[in-house]
Amino acid sequence: MKTVTNNAFWREILDHLSGIILVFRIDEEEKTHLIFANKELKAGLGYQPEEFVLASETDGLIKQELEYLIDKIADLSHKKDIDRNVVCNFTAIDGRREPFFFDFKIFQTRSAHTNLIVTTLQPVQNNIPAAVSLSNFSDKQVATQDLFVAESDIMKAVMSKVNQIKNQHTNVLIRGEEGTGRHTIANRLTADSENRNAEVHYLDLENLSKNEQKLLLFGGEQILSDHNVQRYSGILENNRNIIIVLSEITLLSKESQQLLLQYLHAREKERLLTRIIGLTKYSLEEVMDVDEFDPTLYYELNFYPLLIPPLRQRKMDIPVVAQKWLKQIKKVLKMDELKISDRELGKLKNHNWQGNFPELFEILRKSLLSSDGITLTINLENDIKTVNQQNTKENGVTSDEILTFDDMNRLYLKRVLDFTNGKIYGDDGAAALLDLKPTTLQSKLKKLGLK
Repeated sequence: MKTVTNNAFWREILDHLSGIILVFRIDEEEKTHLIFANKELKAGLGYQPEEFVLASETDGLIKQELEYLIDKIADLSHKKDIDRNVVCNFTAIDGRREPFFFDFKIFQTRSAHTNLIVTTLQPVQNNIPAAVSLSNFSDKQVATQDLFVAESDIMKAVMSKVNQIKNQHTNVLIRGEEGTGRHTIANRLTADSENRNAEVHYLDLENLSKNEQKLLLFGGEQILSDHNVQRYSGILENNRNIIIVLSEITLLSKESQQLLLQYLHAREKERLLTRIIGLTKYSLEEVMDVDEFDPTLYYELNFYPLLIPPLRQRKMDIPVVAQKWLKQIKKVLKMDELKISDRELGKLKNHNWQGNFPELFEILRKSLLSSDGITLTINLENDIKTVNQQNTKENGVTSDEILTFDDMNRLYLKRVLDFTNGKIYGDDGAAALLDLKPTTLQSKLKKLGLK
């Protein structure tokens, strides 16, 4: 078994990062070997990390899936403009097929000159990529995919409307700022039990060219080479009930708008359900005024409007979201003592969240890194900037980023040394706790300016 078992420090660092992380080693023959898989695999796919590594070295689905992933990474690494929004599938231990999108980094270690690939996987439900089909999208998947809450009066009113239309076949236009939960509302609508006999398709138009839009929706031929033509079957060509979620619907090309109008009429004659759920940051009426959206299509779709308020208008939701996030983090990191006071929750509640949920989660993550493991102290933008300036002055960090990788290691080692009262040697010392040689640990501490 090629798991990394001799370095508890790096295992714990990787296990604390979000998402599923796989580390591959590239040997002299340029073959790849999976050497590490973190604990998130257990939650996502049901496998223990060691089982996943062993299964990858024998014939079977996982080996095939990993080989596909490596081939895709090899292909992407030769391109100038890398599209990180790529989907791969993995088979869970109970046979489910789980789609993930991935990011990767290829690098060489300085000490051993070993070539490594680090890959992070995220479930597609958390950040829906382009053209993902989920025919059997379930309530269970929706319930576990996010930290969405509706405790404020304004969000209770929104959810009341969602509940009214979830069993209907009406088209819906979900409008709101980035990071307000538009995709989550779309998932609530598509996950309804009465719609499970319909195929659900998500198209992220911000990441699709006009030609890709046309091919995915209506089918057609694409010339790959002089003697190779690929035929695509469009979503709307199928004689099945269909729900299409169009993320940033204002980017639907004019040609696709005209074709969509024709297909809607044809499918209506065949009594096929075609439900369109549009997501947008903009006013569709204003887009029509500048001749970027066809008024005929707009009135044909007859959208039911849902306006999702920004986080700053739903203050009552913020403490609840923070508490749910903290509960998940405590479970993952096994930090049972970690708590957040009403005073710190008040800081979050009174902040003006221009970046909505992504900003909130970023603040929570950075506050966690600087916590003492018992109390979560919220560092808002100005506070984080001050902390970063202090780190720059004290530790020689020249980057303007909030936390570099060295900063993260420095915080982690400080915490370990506090736990051992500064002791490095011996069975109860920091070196033994980290499964490192004392001299190696001292070298790392010296490099990070800690000793």
